[in-house]
Amino acid sequence: MADLNLPVQGKAKYRVAGIKTLRIDMTPMVDLGFLLITFFIFNTVLNKPTAMQLLLPADGPAAPFAESRTLTVLLGQNGNTVCYEGFAQKPSGIHMMNLFLDQAALRNIITKKRQALGN
Repeated sequence: MADLNLPVQGKAKYRVAGIKTLRIDMTPMVDLGFLLITFFIFNTVLNKPTAMQLLLPADGPAAPFAESRTLTVLLGQNGNTVCYEGFAQKPSGIHMMNLFLDQAALRNIITKKRQALGN
């Protein structure tokens, strides 16, 4: 692991004061460093999966709410979506879109509705 490098003693007349150099083999330390790095990389969670919180109504009788504060979004197949204001019996402001083609359309409709309600 560690060596002492001593000067070669030959046929010199004068003896030089013994200068001893120490050489440390750092290979085990480097190995330990790489083991620690790989341990922490493999055991670190970089990004935890998150999901949007879904608020569902409580069980029991339905609470009355205003038709003007309602926005209904119906999701269909292949990204087809229908949005309308009000109830299904009297829809108004019907918007049909494909979420695969226009990804910001649904967000824009929800944002406009929130601004209209003052939220």
